[in-house]
Amino acid sequence: MPKAAGSPGLQRPFQQVVPQTGAGALARVDELEAELMAEIDGTSALRKKIVGLQSDMSSLREKVNGLERQEQQSKRSAEAAEARIKELDETVQAVTAKLENRGSHGR
Repeated sequence: MPKAAGSPGLQRPFQQVVPQTGAGALARVDELEAELMAEIDGTSALRKKIVGLQSDMSSLREKVNGLERQEQQSKRSAEAAEARIKELDETVQAVTAKLENRGSHGR
């Protein structure tokens, strides 16, 4: 097939793109212009959606990071609480042992 004039890679005849009659050519140009404008509008809408999704993703990342920080803080708090409970338990056991020793010596 011959290549279209002015388009070295286009493999279809030029008359398929734009009819050769004057009125038909203008009508086809108008159709192509409308198609192009629709494509541009669609592309613009997609870009807006992409920007919105990127913003949403960024917000979600921030939330996830915040939750991870909270989780780490909770783990540290839980570990500290467990250590304090162990200390208090050891203290109670020591005091109990001393009281028991006093009780057995006093008899």
